[in-house]
Amino acid sequence: MKIIMAGALASMLILTACGTEAPRNNGIDVIEPASVTNYEKYEWAGKIVGFEAEGVHIMSGDVIDIFKVDNENDFYLSQEVGVIKGEEGKLSLEDIKETGFDINHTNMGHMISEVTGKVEEVTEKYIKVNGKKYNTYETQDIVKGTNVTVEYLNFGEGDNVVSVHNNDFVINITISEISRGENGAMLLSGKDKDGGEYNFAPEGRLMFDISELEVGDTLGVYATSVMESYPMQLNASKMIKIENDEK
Repeated sequence: MKIIMAGALASMLILTACGTEAPRNNGIDVIEPASVTNYEKYEWAGKIVGFEAEGVHIMSGDVIDIFKVDNENDFYLSQEVGVIKGEEGKLSLEDIKETGFDINHTNMGHMISEVTGKVEEVTEKYIKVNGKKYNTYETQDIVKGTNVTVEYLNFGEGDNVVSVHNNDFVINITISEISRGENGAMLLSGKDKDGGEYNFAPEGRLMFDISELEVGDTLGVYATSVMESYPMQLNASKMIKIENDEK
């Protein structure tokens, strides 16, 4: 069964993927997402967006298809996978390694641009950075003078904010445990340099392949909020993997 994602929701869902050239689509830069590449050996390929009783929900472009597989517990939400048909028609999932995280686009292939600078003004309708206004649909929880990176789309009616990353609030967390939640989400536990303990899930723009995360890896977490519980809980707009020579 296929489910088609329509309208603004489909346009705003974000994936990162590799590519070499951005073709034009009605004057808008687009790039072929990894999730709709023609992998001949797969019945379907894309991102896992849900685990339900009827099967695994996998999104490719703006279409979600559902597959009953025999190894779903080995995979996580947001993981890039391909569906393989084996003996007697049985289906299973295979991990697809993601690359090219610096190229940012929606699941429909529309290129997402970005600008970095200090916030000059914030209102209910826009955020102003480097002398230019970027349209928002909600008040950004950020103050004047903050160093940010604004990701935005332009469909010919102005620059519209997709996400705002606070470059002044990045927490480096070293992973001590990786587990799988009941809904299939990856759950991480770890500590910052001061010994503060956190439980969180990979979320926001992920600049790494979650299937390759290991205990001992350090993530740079662009936090949007931190709940002062124990361990602390957090939400983030972006996460990057910190290499050993950058720690």
